[in-house]
Amino acid sequence: MRTVHYSSGKLLAGAIAAMIGIALGVICLDGHGKVYGAALLLLALCPVLLIGMVKALMGDRNALSWDERWLEVTTLWRHRKFRWSEVSWVGTTVVTSRAFFGLIKTGQSESLTIKVGDGVFSARKYNLARTFLDLTEQQFRELVADLALARGGIVEAARPYRDSAAEPVAAPAYALTPAHADDSGDFDPDTALARYLAKKQQAEATAGPAPAQAAPAPRLNGRPLGGPVLAGRPAAGGFGRKGL
Repeated sequence: MRTVHYSSGKLLAGAIAAMIGIALGVICLDGHGKVYGAALLLLALCPVLLIGMVKALMGDRNALSWDERWLEVTTLWRHRKFRWSEVSWVGTTVVTSRAFFGLIKTGQSESLTIKVGDGVFSARKYNLARTFLDLTEQQFRELVADLALARGGIVEAARPYRDSAAEPVAAPAYALTPAHADDSGDFDPDTALARYLAKKQQAEATAGPAPAQAAPAPRLNGRPLGGPVLAGRPAAGGFGRKGL
């Protein structure tokens, strides 16, 4: 079973930041308007974050554990174990914070997101912030790719995590097919679907438009006309004597 841990140093730094936030919230309670609202927000969020980080520090710091059958997810507040057949999606989500009516970007956080179930109300998402995992950015990308492969049944030959500055290691035993590989070497379901649709559209364009069907023979009062000469002549009048 493979395991990814939380970083004890990052958790400790987060716990200290949460305590500072609580202290600032208490100090700002004497303010008015937006300052008072910010104080209430800090006092509501920071204690919850502090409890979760202390809990993770006091435990085994396991964030993820998986093998060919099971996946265990441990967030700062929950611990769940699932079969891979229950996992419907594995990927990353990015949350961007902005100030001044969304004009100035103040921060961005990326998380590993695991979705369990497909229903609108029954689906559950578990997010693991990259900030607190004991992984470099490159190792985090490899983790996402390995989890996507594990969901497809490939676990035994999963590549080891490595630092970007470390010496290159041998290529993994598995090989991604063109339908499941992108230019960076990581599995991306959206890219595979886009390539499939592009190939389908290209095949339809190569086939060309369908041959036009011949125009139906002209008919008069529900009966076909006698031939090309009759088809080009106007119909005889319905009144009067013939030959006049």
